[in-house]
Amino acid sequence: MVLTLRKKIFFGYGIILTLMIVIFVWSLANLVGLSYGILRIRNTNTLVTENMSSAVERQNNGILLIIRVFQLWVKITEVEHAVS
Repeated sequence: MVLTLRKKIFFGYGIILTLMIVIFVWSLANLVGLSYGILRIRNTNTLVTENMSSAVERQNNGILLIIRVFQLWVKITEVEHAVS
């Protein structure tokens, strides 16, 4: 089988085209995997933020309860001292 210059050139272009298609498919697969990874991390961060927000809200309610109890205790002691 004799390869003419024309056949050699087409063969070279065929190899290059095949490699480009393989690399393109590989890059698309990596891009899709990366986007799913980013969405998964974003979803995790959203859940963590919601959990932190509810924890801060519970802490805030606890602090407000302590302040209110202290205010009531001060009023009761003032009334006791005023009566005695």
